[in-house]
Amino acid sequence: MASDSASAATSRPPHVGRLLGAYVLQSMDPEEADAVREHLAGCALCSTEYAALLRTVRLLRRYERPDPGPP
Repeated sequence: MASDSASAATSRPPHVGRLLGAYVLQSMDPEEADAVREHLAGCALCSTEYAALLRTVRLLRRYERPDPGPP
């Protein structure tokens, strides 16, 4: 049975941590975003990282400085 667990773990797609910044900022192509979304649905580790990153981005957006316009 241990070998079944090991083979299941190795067949999982890799984590998407490196893609989360682009995903949160919505700056990736739709196919890539779909793949990240699908991974997040089944990966608690990446989902937790995504939630933390999303909170940070939302917080920073609340405190963006207004554009002063042309000099």
